Order: sequence, then C-alpha cells, then structure tokens
Amino acid sequence: MSLIPDRAAAGPSFPLQGLSAASISKRLRELQVALPTDELGSLSMHCLADSSHFMPEFRRIGDEAYASFGRLNAVFSPMVPAAGKIEDDVLDMCVEIFNGGKEGRCNITSGGTESIYCAMVAMREWAKATRPRVQNPVVVAPYTAHAAFSRAAHYFGFRLRRVAVGLDYRIRPADIEAAICDATIGVIASAPNWPYGFVDPVSDIAGIAKTRGLWCHIDACVGGYLAPFARIAGYPLPPFDFAVPGVCSISADLHKYAYVPKPCSTILWRSEEYQCYHYFIAADWPDGPYLAHSMLGSRPFGPIVAAWAILNSLGERGFVALARDIMESKAALVRGIAKIDGLHPWDNDLSLLVISGEGVDITAVASAMKMKGWALLGNQEPPSIHLTIDPLTPAAIDRFLTDLADATNDVRSGRVAPRDVLAYGLAKEGQLPKWLVRGVALATKLREP
Repeated sequence: MSLIPDRAAAGPSFPLQGLSAASISKRLRELQVALPTDELGSLSMHCLADSSHFMPEFRRIGDEAYASFGRLNAVFSPMVPAAGKIEDDVLDMCVEIFNGGKEGRCNITSGGTESIYCAMVAMREWAKATRPRVQNPVVVAPYTAHAAFSRAAHYFGFRLRRVAVGLDYRIRPADIEAAICDATIGVIASAPNWPYGFVDPVSDIAGIAKTRGLWCHIDACVGGYLAPFARIAGYPLPPFDFAVPGVCSISADLHKYAYVPKPCSTILWRSEEYQCYHYFIAADWPDGPYLAHSMLGSRPFGPIVAAWAILNSLGERGFVALARDIMESKAALVRGIAKIDGLHPWDNDLSLLVISGEGVDITAVASAMKMKGWALLGNQEPPSIHLTIDPLTPAAIDRFLTDLADATNDVRSGRVAPRDVLAYGLAKEGQLPKWLVRGVALATKLREP
C-alpha cells in the first residue's frame, strides 16, 4: 500500500518502485555532463580546487581523506581520540595562520554563513553581559558586507546598520564611526568584501571599536586563507587578523583558498573570553548536557580530515607558492582585459577580479560569454562581471581573454543584447529551481503591507 493515496495527483517525484542502480548512474552522468566544463567554470562555480585544472595531487589527497571519512559524524569525534586529535590539529594550525598566539581559539563550521552566525550570536550574548542597558542592539557594517549579516540580524534579533561606501567603493572609517549610536554593540569589516574585492581599513575600524568598547568582527571568508600567504609572497596588504588590536573574531572559509572540499569554514576568536559567548549547553532533556562545536549538531567529519590532509601537505611554502601563482594569474588577466576596448578591470585587492564596461553594456558582454559556455557571476551595483581567480595556465588565460574580446565585439556590433541580470548565484528566469521561485514569492508576500 502506498503512503501517498493519489500518486498521479502528487506527481512522479517519489517512485513507487525503486529505480535500478544503472538508471540512477545514468541520471547522475547526465547531470555531470550538464555542468560547465572545468575550464569554463574555473572563474566561478568550479574555482577553489573544485576542478582538476590545478593542484591535482593535493586535490587527490584531500578527496581521498574526505571519501575515507565521508560518513563519520563529527559530533562523535570526542569519543574517538584519533579523530579529536585531527580536529585539534586543524584548529591549532588555523589559529597560528591568523596570528592568534596562545590565547587564540577556533571552531569549525559548515561555511561562511554559519561562521558569521556564530560570531553574531557571540557578539549578542557578549553585549547582554557587558552592555545590559542595550535592549535593541545595533551592529554597524559597510554596505559591501556579506548578505549573511542581514540574515543574521533577522534570525538573531539585532538591527544591522549598513554604511554607504565612497565613490571608490571603499568604506571610510569616519562614516563607520558616525553611524555608531548608544545601542551599538559591534562593528564589521571585510578582508576583502565579496562584491568588489577591497580589504576594508581594518586597523582603523578595529581601533574605533576598541576605543568605544565594541566588538569588532572581520569577515575574511574569501581571503582569509590567502591574504597571510600573499603578504609573505611580497604583495602589500593591510593587516586584518589578530595582530590588529581590537579584532575580536574572524570568519574564514577553509573551502575557499585553503582548497578544502565543502562544507568547511572556521570562526576564530581572539581568546576564550570571546569564544565562551559562542557556546550554548542544552541540559534540559533526558540525555544530559549537549555541547556542539558550532550551530550544527551532526556535521561531516570528511571536510575536517581533508583540511588536516591539505594543510599538512601544502605547508606554509605551498600556500605561499599558490598565492604567488594566483596573483600572477590575476595580473595577466588584468593586462589582457585592459587591452579590450570598452572593458575596465578594477584595481582591487587579492584574488577577486571585477570588470565593468565603459561605453559597452557589460551585462550584454556577460550574456555573450554565457553563449560561449562560460559560467560567470556578477554585481548589479554597478553592473560588472565578478571573477574568482585560481592559479591558471597560460592557455586558460588566453582562451578566456580571446572569448572575452570576441564577446565584447559581438556586443559592439549589435549581435548580442543583454538577456540575464548579473547576480550572485542566480540563473536567468525560467531556469530557477521551484524551491527558489516559491521561496522568493512567499518572502515577498510576507513583507507586503
């Protein structure tokens, strides 16, 4: 007897009779073929070692570690001393990378969003203890700070006050300070921000926070595991980690420029004094006290052991060499793009490359690149193409630049018109999954007056 009385009305999603292994494998192969190739997705969805176009040996080591422990639930790592030791090793290495010293602490999370959530909950709980008079807390952040901060404000009951950036798309510390009010409990800076790739003036913003007695969080999800090694490689970057007085917490993704399989991120704390506000122990149930590493209960151990394998395999010198290759790849792209009439590569920080148009519709250029098979992300304000750079071969760079020049010429000649809206992580209308279409409609309806 079926659990669903009217299967025809319910639709064909859940089969009455299980499909064969062969048919499942065939469908998965079809899905894989539908993805952009490693090269055509190398600047967006297949970047950060998600393809085999670079560091194949280190990627193999990470994938082997991931697969070997893919079904182990990390919630049980305290019961297995060897697993706990692996986890501790990863935490210690991450603290060292961010100049945390003996006092620094770290927790592993599922991604940048969860890392930011952990920081914001800790900030809120810290404020309850240190600023009890504040009833409706406010957190001040640049307009360019990640959308996860707005989501955190909605979920955790604080107001996020976003501050406009200057004409050069950089945040001005004086504007951050001017936005601080009596209800402010903390400030945010990015290293770098996702939309434009600029590192905020962390020293100035953290200094303001320290002087005013506020929590300062640095979102380094994109550049956290690149910037320290790029600096060693000789690229001038402003300090952003715990070497800066006033920095209380840092979010940084291991599954970005530490090349760890997803999902894996870190939230780092200056000391246990700050970390303690992140923890919550639930004891009001039959099984006794329950303490989780982050917001999740069950979590995969595979990414953690993969992080251990990759961090130990590459070492500092390996990460420095990759950082140098990334910055050289970006420089080669910038030189080539600057030669294309109508395109302007931005002079920003680290590995994100933004391209805007001057006298040419950059949205149409993105459409023309999509017609050539490239999977690219973009910004809406201002319209621009957004690339995430890995170490690239000369052949890959040449192919991208050739296609970009051809696409720009196609737009200038009128052969291609804009068909997609440049956005972060969205396909054009008609290709979106049902859950997203329905979710947007419901969320919009809830906010209607």
